[in-house]
Amino acid sequence: TSGYVTVREAPGQAVTVSSTQFSNADYIKFGPGFTISAGSILACSTNIHLLGNTWQTTGLAVSNYNSVCTNYPANLLVDGNTFPQITPSISEGMVDVRDQSANGASAWGVVISNNTFPGNAPSNSTGDGVQLTGNVRGVTIGPGNIFEIDQVGPVHADMIQFFCSGQDNVITGNWFRDGAVVLTHHTGTPTGTQFTNNVVRNVGQLQVDQSVNFLFEHNTLSDLFDLFALN
Repeated sequence: TSGYVTVREAPGQAVTVSSTQFSNADYIKFGPGFTISAGSILACSTNIHLLGNTWQTTGLAVSNYNSVCTNYPANLLVDGNTFPQITPSISEGMVDVRDQSANGASAWGVVISNNTFPGNAPSNSTGDGVQLTGNVRGVTIGPGNIFEIDQVGPVHADMIQFFCSGQDNVITGNWFRDGAVVLTHHTGTPTGTQFTNNVVRNVGQLQVDQSVNFLFEHNTLSDLFDLFALN
């Protein structure tokens, strides 16, 4: 797309990046082909696309913790990446999306699509796949993500966790399989969440009891042991 700077590996070369941090950055495509130890998209960055990379050691933080940004939607894309058995970033997710700024009521414009979250959570982390924290609004998880996260021993690991009271977040077109918890909510009361066109197979539970105006539509379920886990 015109206007983007693309950073990627040279053909046939394996490149490992110890840490990638975007802060007040704009119009960058990063990947495919990198192995990334840790990374973050911070402050008021816009039009950052992380494409087709493999993450190791620590996950990705997408955080607007203190900045008051006015350039929403930010058009942030995390697409085609693999997040294997790694330690979460700022909170509990392999991908953490956090917005605690004054603009929490604005649609952020984050898309998390076509990524793979494989395997069991490591013993040194809580191991969620994606966690939304604060007042996150306008995040789309999907389509094309594959979640295979299970809980091992005392480790608490959800495929998606809402630790927030955000609004209008969408979970669509994903495959949740062979794990413990598809979706759970803690401490917050999300509003207007949409869970549509997903496939859920051989998973323990899907918890939505703290939601308001939750839309559950056009999903395919097989061997789901507890559809709505009530507290």
